[in-house]
Amino acid sequence: MNEPVLKADRALRRKTILFVVAASVLGLVLLVFIQNEFGQLDQLARENPRASMEQLLNRLHILALAMTLLFVPFSLYLLYFSIRTYRASRFPPPGTQVIRDTRIVTGRRARMKGIAGVLLATVFLALVLYTARLMIRINETPVDDRISPVAGPGAVHDAN
Repeated sequence: MNEPVLKADRALRRKTILFVVAASVLGLVLLVFIQNEFGQLDQLARENPRASMEQLLNRLHILALAMTLLFVPFSLYLLYFSIRTYRASRFPPPGTQVIRDTRIVTGRRARMKGIAGVLLATVFLALVLYTARLMIRINETPVDDRISPVAGPGAVHDAN
């Protein structure tokens, strides 16, 4: 097939590569930080389970907020881009810059890509809502109900 090609924008490619490298470095730094935090929480759990649980929940709330701040804008942009694709019956839609040469898809195939993007954005937004609901539910549970004694192997649990 002789489909037209949308030429790559070199400046956008350079910015994208720099962004990916910076995000990867930040991710590695956060990974080291999180491992250190969990090590400290493990030590605290041995000394004071209640304080450890509260700190763990605080960390989970921060993680949920960070994921929300990342997923919501991305999902909304994906939704916008996908609707543009569907309406134009063209992928990528008119006016889009790309980081590599991209064959332009038109017609039914382009509309299907638009529908797939809308579905994916909807799933992402649903996951954000579910995470928020889960965090609210965890907040409503008293701390004492969240902490249960660790049973050793062969331990019998009291049914009362």
